[in-house]
Amino acid sequence: MAIRAGIDPNGSGLWSDGDVVWGAAGNAHDQWVQFSVEATATGNTISVFTSSNWAVPGVNQCYKFLNTYFDAASLVEVGPPPTSTPLPTNTPLPAPVVTNTPLPTATPEFTATPLPTPTNTPSPTPEPPQGGRVCVNAFDDRNANGQHDSDEGYMGGVTFTVANTELMVGQAISAGTADPFCFEGVQPGSYQVTQLVPGRLEMTTAGNATIAVEEGKTVGLEFGSRLQPTDVASSDTSSPDTVSSAAEIPTTAPVATESAAPAADSGMNTTVIVGLVVIGLAVILLGGLLYAFLRRQTG
Repeated sequence: MAIRAGIDPNGSGLWSDGDVVWGAAGNAHDQWVQFSVEATATGNTISVFTSSNWAVPGVNQCYKFLNTYFDAASLVEVGPPPTSTPLPTNTPLPAPVVTNTPLPTATPEFTATPLPTPTNTPSPTPEPPQGGRVCVNAFDDRNANGQHDSDEGYMGGVTFTVANTELMVGQAISAGTADPFCFEGVQPGSYQVTQLVPGRLEMTTAGNATIAVEEGKTVGLEFGSRLQPTDVASSDTSSPDTVSSAAEIPTTAPVATESAAPAADSGMNTTVIVGLVVIGLAVILLGGLLYAFLRRQTG
């Protein structure tokens, strides 16, 4: 997002003025971040700017919801530079007073005092982390049985949300690796964990789950999804960014059904008999037409 703050020291009011002093740019994604800049005024007025550049590099790199919010701003006067304090004038120092000081008498040599034997002081025990831990990941459920089989890998691009009725703990996107994403410091209580898949995927497990978080414990979840079959993908006219709804996805594994082959006929098929009758009638009709044509020619 390249968010930054700027100050024009001469107060021209033009953000494109070459005198504008710009602070360092940064990206604040889904969080509040403070941006600052410092400049020395050259007149009675200055101009303050906030800037963001939404340009996303690369081909077809388009994203939704590229919104920028500036919550608050403040202009702090640091103050003028300190005034120069004149150095003191050269004042003659008083002459040192010489006194006859007797030399110190010899003192007995220092005797080493044995140090006390150190005792093993136990190191402080680190405090356990506050709250619980929620770890989520997505697997590639190719056979759509709702189970993470040993020959199935992991799925990337699945968005997870952890929230309760009062607040949202956070969101994460699966990376397609065996390492899950873990939300740390989750306060004990009941939470909803939801998965959202892009339009090219379909869920093979439930879209959400209710979990109970306990102090100092970890809750791990894996959600299943797979690429849509060809017939489903070809008939899908929605946008590629459409997110599948959990209500449209079955929560149970599909049941395999067997279709019985038709039994072979022991006699002549009815369709064959009808075909032979039609052929016979056609031959008779053709013979009649040929006979009438020949009579007309000889008449």
